[in-house]
Amino acid sequence: MASAADRHLSTMALLTFATGIADAIGYLRLDQVFTANMTGNVVLLGMVVAGRIGPALGNLIALLLFFVGAWATGRMLRGTPKGWGGRVRQALVVEVVILAGAGVWLLLAPAELPVWLIAIFTALLAAAFGVQAAAARVVGVKDMTTVVVTSTFTGLATGLATGEGRGGPALRRRLTSLGTMALGALLGSAAHAVHLDGLGVLVCAVVVLAAIRHGERRERAVTPAPPRP
Repeated sequence: MASAADRHLSTMALLTFATGIADAIGYLRLDQVFTANMTGNVVLLGMVVAGRIGPALGNLIALLLFFVGAWATGRMLRGTPKGWGGRVRQALVVEVVILAGAGVWLLLAPAELPVWLIAIFTALLAAAFGVQAAAARVVGVKDMTTVVVTSTFTGLATGLATGEGRGGPALRRRLTSLGTMALGALLGSAAHAVHLDGLGVLVCAVVVLAAIRHGERRERAVTPAPPRP
């Protein structure tokens, strides 16, 4: 039987792809805010405290709402066994609803977003990806956090150096994570270039929904059918 990592690599890849889209749109449209990669926001806030850059309210909002999304999902999934399950699916459905609502609203929003509206969109996207990160943690596919690739990139480099990651599942996971994040960022940047940021966020919602359906199919494929009466 295939391991959870083998079964859900493609599921996590879809979620990572959605992250790349959202972070590109967040950075380009929402005043240089990362809505999924919190490392960037922490660094920017440190620069604010040092007086090297101006106020970064959006980065603080992203950090706080990502935390709230991850915390609430952690509470929801408390005691859930590692791997795919019904509660993971429910958490990701919440993410889809948030992203779909934000995408429609952003499509209808003015080209020049007022500060208060930027703050709302930042909060919605960050909360959504906090949910995703916590859900992905429960699924537990190594090297596929879906929201950050720094540790994955480190694993790729050290694995190639030691010979432990020059082939096989580890290399495939790491390259998939890096590649899908980059492709998502490319799509998000393209959506922004043609002033369709809202459509890009809606694509995120569709991709996460596809990940849910794919995860369910992958899990059913290894679940024995109940005996016939």
